[in-house]
Amino acid sequence: MKRRQIRTPVNVEAELVSGFGNYKGFITDLSDNGLYMITEPTKTSTDFIPGNPVNVKFQTHSGKNLTLSCEVAWLHVHKTPPYGLTNEMGMGIINTPWEYRDFFIFKALE
Repeated sequence: MKRRQIRTPVNVEAELVSGFGNYKGFITDLSDNGLYMITEPTKTSTDFIPGNPVNVKFQTHSGKNLTLSCEVAWLHVHKTPPYGLTNEMGMGIINTPWEYRDFFIFKALE
């Protein structure tokens, strides 16, 4: 199956804010209007149900803090005993800000 958009691999620490909690994790790839993220182990995956709105916070290459409003597109959950659940998810960015586009272009050219 062919991807709809070019993906750029990255390893960026991020915080995911959803529902009733904040979750640490890593953004592992970017596209022009989406991203793929893996959380550190959690006790639940209910905050990451596809269609749920979430905010993703991270620091860009220039040191600027950026918060993206996103929607969970898909979710894969892996049990990681004894730590809990690791959540891998794809997200679409809602109203992509120009700061993100600048960050994406910088990472794509690295």
